Amino acid sequence: MERIAKETIEKLYGKIVDTRDLSIEGFKRKMHFELYDGFGYCENFQGHEYILKYPKMAFVKCSIEAQSAIRQLLGYDKDKELTILDVLQRFNRLFRDGKEIAFDAGTKTYVEVNSFNVDY
Repeated sequence: MERIAKETIEKLYGKIVDTRDLSIEGFKRKMHFELYDGFGYCENFQGHEYILKYPKMAFVKCSIEAQSAIRQLLGYDKDKELTILDVLQRFNRLFRDGKEIAFDAGTKTYVEVNSFNVDY
């Protein structure tokens, strides 16, 4: 798979915020991600491209409910300033090679997630 150009990602999500090796449930090894505001990119992990999607900080700062959910999950008090790492721990979606996947606790594997229909 060809890498998504860094310039393209930066047009959509701004400059890179951090790079981290993240432990993701169901994977035995950590995955190296470039982290942007609302987007994480792992160019190649065992031959696959992985993308993490999570809310942008501007949204989280405007949503008391989102802030509360993050703080509750992580055990933070109401005055702790939240980071992108905090946001992606609570609200995240994982894509492998362009398809959304989710961990199935029963089979202990990742399965494709079906999108839902939206009428307009």
